[in-house]
Amino acid sequence: MQHDIRASIWTTLLAMSMVLTLAPGCKDEQGKQANQANQAANQAANQASQANPKSGAAGNTQVSAETTVDKVRESPSYFYGKQVRIAGKVEDIVTDRAFELEGAGWAFHDNIMVFTKTPVQMVGGLLGKGDEVIITGTVRPFVTGEVEREVGWDISQETEIKFKERPVIVADSIRKVSESGRWSANGVGAQAITTVVAMITTMDVGALAGQPVDLDRERVQSVSGKGLWVGPSAMSQVFVLPSAPPTDIKPGDMVRVAGTLQKVPADATTAWGLPPAMAGAVREGMIFIADATVRPVAGATPKAGD
Repeated sequence: MQHDIRASIWTTLLAMSMVLTLAPGCKDEQGKQANQANQAANQAANQASQANPKSGAAGNTQVSAETTVDKVRESPSYFYGKQVRIAGKVEDIVTDRAFELEGAGWAFHDNIMVFTKTPVQMVGGLLGKGDEVIITGTVRPFVTGEVEREVGWDISQETEIKFKERPVIVADSIRKVSESGRWSANGVGAQAITTVVAMITTMDVGALAGQPVDLDRERVQSVSGKGLWVGPSAMSQVFVLPSAPPTDIKPGDMVRVAGTLQKVPADATTAWGLPPAMAGAVREGMIFIADATVRPVAGATPKAGD
């Protein structure tokens, strides 16, 4: 078996070498083809190592690997029991704990089903059709009873029939590509929002009310009234209302902020002691960070353009 694999590798290398020697074109094209040959050789060598029982790879049940929906569908037995990381688009929502991840192939029914133990609550709401996500989880053969025991809930007969004898993924974590929040099988509810950009780029900002915030490192744009504005720039910032008045914090400082997002009240400008010029920035229905704890980031030295 190993001899056959090595022979296949050398055959691949020889074929690539002949193509590069005979193919006409400029040096740039030849360089591109050489890179492709190296990649093919590396991939073949990696497959050989994985197939070698002495290496232990084939028997490892927790091999973390980046792959695609199509690769899992093409060689499911290789991935069974292994942990993978896959990026893709949500094709269809089956329940709040099961959805189809879209494949990139031309074949029909090339999606893969993803199961979770709890509802997938993301920043701003539940996971939705069309969301682009990155999933970490374990590939399983769809044996209904076994998957049900792992996720802890009953799978519908319709889903069972549709995905019978196909690979599925039991997810450990799911993250939207466009946002910082994520769902975790070990957590309860939504994860804390960790950047100002994630807040201000959300389609329905008002839906973030009630979400926890844990900003690890944000710049103070200004200190005004009873609070301060933080964010990467004056065009991308959010108002922070600390539980205690901020002391020894000035514009340009890098801070860590923990609190809860709430909708701006009708009388915010007056209640927070803000100048009239800021009335448009704290309109009713927008969000701010309430009951916040603000701490300087130890040793943080602002960089030019930071």
